[in-house]
Amino acid sequence: MFLRGSMANWTLEERETAGIPGKVLTFVGELTLPHAATIREALLAAVECGEEVTVECDGVTAVDLCGLQLLCSAHRTAASRNKRLTLARPLPPSLLTAVTEMGFTRHQRCLPPFDTAS
Repeated sequence: MFLRGSMANWTLEERETAGIPGKVLTFVGELTLPHAATIREALLAAVECGEEVTVECDGVTAVDLCGLQLLCSAHRTAASRNKRLTLARPLPPSLLTAVTEMGFTRHQRCLPPFDTAS
């Protein structure tokens, strides 16, 4: 299965990550308010069709509060359905910067704790 977002800033495909089969959602571009509907669509599609979902953000160039909130909401949605949604490591600088500047390092239920030293 391979899906592409309407603005071509995300893809969802079946593949192994760290030896575990599952869905991989890849974002490219901005995880920002103007793209919120597309980001939400992609995250919901991933959670709906996969038990194990890995979100890759290597190609993400900008993240705002809306983007972080959508990632946290998708994580909570997955957990409520006994599914797993994780962020691929290493995280890109754009995401690490947003997490730190917006104080999300304290929100361990939405996103894993971040080591901002690296």
